[in-house]
Amino acid sequence: MKKMIVIALSALLGTSSAMAIEVGVIGGYQSVSVTTTDSVPSYSSSSATDIGALLLFSIFPFVQVRTGVISKSRDIKVTALGVNGDIKDSILDIPINLQVGLPLGLYVFGGVIYSSTQSTSCTSGLGSGCFSSSKTPDDMPINLGVGFNLLDIALFKLGIEAEYQMGTKNLDTQGSGTTKANSFGGNLVAKVGF
Repeated sequence: MKKMIVIALSALLGTSSAMAIEVGVIGGYQSVSVTTTDSVPSYSSSSATDIGALLLFSIFPFVQVRTGVISKSRDIKVTALGVNGDIKDSILDIPINLQVGLPLGLYVFGGVIYSSTQSTSCTSGLGSGCFSSSKTPDDMPINLGVGFNLLDIALFKLGIEAEYQMGTKNLDTQGSGTTKANSFGGNLVAKVGF
C-alpha cells in the first residue's frame, strides 16, 4: 500500500512540474430564463452580459482545471400585479470547472459556478416583485459548455463557446414558491499559455 501511495504522489508531482498554465479574458451574452412556482410575479425576455479573467491549468494531458473571476450584469424583466419592471443584479461569478480538449480545436467544459450577488436594484413601483428585500440571494449554478478555438497560434488561442447554466438555489426569499434562473449563451475567449 505504501508503494502505491509513493507511486501516485510521484506521478502527481511529476505532472505538476510540467503543468501548463493559461490566462485569459472572457466576455459573453446570455439569454436568461426565470422559472417560478409562484403565480405572481411573472418573468420574460431577460438577459445577462459578463466580462472577466480566466485561469486554466493542466492536471492531465488534455484535461484542465478552469477557474477565474467574472463580473456579470443581469437584467430580469418582471411583471407583478400588472406593473412591469426590472430586477438588475451585479454578480461576481467564480467558475470551478474541468475542461477537456478534443480533436480539431474543440473542447468541453463543465462544473459549478459560485455566483455571488454584489448588488440588486429594482425599478420603482414593483413592491414585492424583487426577489428579496436587500439583494438577490447567491446561487450555485451547474454549467456545461462546448468551445472551439478559432485561432491557435503558438501560445495564443482565440475561441468561441456555447454555455448552459442551470440555477440550483431559490432566488425568491419573499414569495412562497421556488424561483430559479437558467441561462444559455455564448462567450468569446482569448487565452495565452505559459
